[in-house]
Amino acid sequence: MSKNFYLKKIIEKGDSGSVFLREQTQKTLNNSEFVQIINGIASVKIPSDYCAVVHSAAGDSQIENCEKYAQSLVENLVDQAKILGAIPIGFSNIIDSNSGDFALLESAIRGMIWGANTHKISILNGENAILGKRISDEIIVTGTMISMIPKADLGVDFPNILQHENIEYAIFDPAGDSIVINSDGVGTKMEFYERIGKPELAIRDLFAMNLDDAVKLHAKTRVISCVFEANNPVHNLQIAKSFQKLSKQMDIIGALHCETAGNRLCGYSNTAFNLNGSAVSTISENALHNLPKPKAGNFLVVIQGKPNPRSNGMTSRRSAIEILAKSWNKQTDWHLTKKGQYFLEYLATPSTIFYPLFSALLDSGLATAVFHLSGGAWNGKLAKPLAKENLFVSMDKIFQPDSRKIVLMEALEISARESYAQWHMGNECFVSTANPQNAIRAIQKFGFRAVCVGKLETAVAQKGIAFTAFDGEQIYFEGL
Repeated sequence: MSKNFYLKKIIEKGDSGSVFLREQTQKTLNNSEFVQIINGIASVKIPSDYCAVVHSAAGDSQIENCEKYAQSLVENLVDQAKILGAIPIGFSNIIDSNSGDFALLESAIRGMIWGANTHKISILNGENAILGKRISDEIIVTGTMISMIPKADLGVDFPNILQHENIEYAIFDPAGDSIVINSDGVGTKMEFYERIGKPELAIRDLFAMNLDDAVKLHAKTRVISCVFEANNPVHNLQIAKSFQKLSKQMDIIGALHCETAGNRLCGYSNTAFNLNGSAVSTISENALHNLPKPKAGNFLVVIQGKPNPRSNGMTSRRSAIEILAKSWNKQTDWHLTKKGQYFLEYLATPSTIFYPLFSALLDSGLATAVFHLSGGAWNGKLAKPLAKENLFVSMDKIFQPDSRKIVLMEALEISARESYAQWHMGNECFVSTANPQNAIRAIQKFGFRAVCVGKLETAVAQKGIAFTAFDGEQIYFEGL
């Protein structure tokens, strides 16, 4: 693996693919009269005498043609709405591919757009993920639909979960607020859970990836709806129990859809898993016009929880482990060795869910904006939003990475800068605040460590962030 493999083939290729998909799907936003665009964000506004219905599906895994397979996702989502008597409005999708090649993405999105235009629904959002050899048949597509149904037609109280023909529908009243949706998946981290036989641990990653994205808008998540795919259904009950337990802990409605992926999916053993989902949230129209933003004069505070790799940059970590395992006794079953178990303890630690903390900080006014270092890490998820607001910060006192992360970095023969460009390196998230002392006290009450790392300034010579890496390297990301 070349030194820049992950940055060039995964992050940069994935980002360019995401831009392409977003440009193509914007053409469908006018399909529904209930979709509006505010501050560049697609949202759904339904009449007051209707409830929102949220449901998820996958494409028909038996269909080989990529375009028709993607089109089948739309048909499945529309059919789900019709079964309940609901009106489909729009959906978010995730395209998991083995290569991220534009030809594949173009074919898949062409099928989805055809379905969206045919049924007069909108493609509200999407996620492009490159999962390499875990996807054996080009792509896997999943999605979550937002539909609506008259309150008078419901035979249940709401919010609620309604099960009908093996489909779980999450039903809630947005009470006049707009509805937004974002999607993400656990990706290749699932291999580490497969190795320890606990795919249910991935539920926390799914919640972290989706909830921590939703709260950036200061939105309140009402529903988590996900698709769990497996080569066989042996773990479905185990997943369902964990999913509902965490949903209750987060005070969020949870809707789970289980699918058999067939030969589209492969993993460590004959049984492979894939987990994708969406957060469906409510937000006032006023809040959409006034999204959280960092400001000059704010202070930047870094937050650290229990050491974990989150669920981003796992492809490169898997490559690093394969390199290390060449010197171990069991290269394929590296996790059975003593050294392998030491690394797996870290790699199979679920992500920290910052949504409750972020919500509390934004609600109280202690945070002006929140940032979690998912895909793109320090450059994409911190420097870029700061540069967008014409800000710069020179940081100090950042947290040091777990020693195992350093070993993985060295195995890949990549620099510290490249590591911070793809991993959080022990600094999971940041908040901007006008009152760092009170913000840090509030963060510590949630059980996390926090340090003020610098003051945001209006950019003069440079935008973005500058800091000293764990090894002393001076690093600058301009947020491009």
